[in-house]
Amino acid sequence: MEANDTRSRISLPPPTHVHGLLPFVATAPSKIAPERMAELEALVHKHGIEIYVNDKGETDFKIGAMYCQIFTSMRVYHHLWSTALWFAALYIERHKAADEGKSEVNFDTPDMERVWANFLLSCKCLKDDSNYPPPPSAAEVTPREDFIILADDLFLKMVAFCILHEIAHVENGDSKTDEDGSPLNKMEPAQLELRADKWSYDWILSQWNQRSDEPKVFVNRTLGIIFALAMMDEFRHHVDNDFTSSHPDPCDRLLQFFNDYNEQIRSNEWGSTCLTAVFVGLQAIAVMNDFVLPTTGFSDAITFLNLAKVEIPRLAAEVKAKKAAYTGAKSQSKV
Repeated sequence: MEANDTRSRISLPPPTHVHGLLPFVATAPSKIAPERMAELEALVHKHGIEIYVNDKGETDFKIGAMYCQIFTSMRVYHHLWSTALWFAALYIERHKAADEGKSEVNFDTPDMERVWANFLLSCKCLKDDSNYPPPPSAAEVTPREDFIILADDLFLKMVAFCILHEIAHVENGDSKTDEDGSPLNKMEPAQLELRADKWSYDWILSQWNQRSDEPKVFVNRTLGIIFALAMMDEFRHHVDNDFTSSHPDPCDRLLQFFNDYNEQIRSNEWGSTCLTAVFVGLQAIAVMNDFVLPTTGFSDAITFLNLAKVEIPRLAAEVKAKKAAYTGAKSQSKV
């Protein structure tokens, strides 16, 4: 899984900002948990794991492993970076607002408007089968270097988690089948996903202090995990019902993580950053789908996630009903 191997398998169109990050994709798992690099290399060699990236405009919005090969498309990476940029902008501006004693982020600035427009364009590109222009370059989206630096870092951490999740499926033998084609592993699909999540975040965090005792190192790693898991809610808006039926609710995936690492997060001096991250991650996806999650009624990430589990389906259903009513009324007016 060398970076050059990944680059050599890609037929590059005119370069974009995301293409410039591709050489770092294959080594992202080693960058997020460098103390386990030797173990990772041994695991990759054991299974013959390879990463394939192509840029043929595939509409499949997934990163999947089959026969020890992890397949991704540039459509996924473009959207993942656009989402990371949106997360980064919200995260930075939320901290800025808090420092100024404000509870709301100001969206009516040129930088935030352009980041939001870029995110919406990326969503449109995902859904558009006939045309796939990549989103504008980072320089065209925003001159805010702090947005771009954090977005690049989040992007690679999110990619690292996703790749490790797929490696977990390989290591756990989740794709192995019997002679009749039935899966050897009889666990429910959602449980397989939760197990792969746990394998991935345990890989990233279980030995973190061998690299550094700095509390911020632990929290920086958790940000990649949190935003990657929050991103799963975005997946659900762009894929078919098979994904929704076989994958756990993103809130449940995040709850598993926070329940497993709550003690370490609470005892970390930077731990409150994790609450900001999970709030920003799910709030960003909610806003994109025309509703806003509550900003009160919770004191930590776990209480927020339990609140979000109830509120997301209710608010999403309200938006869907309003859109259906509007469409119906508009159709009637044309008759």
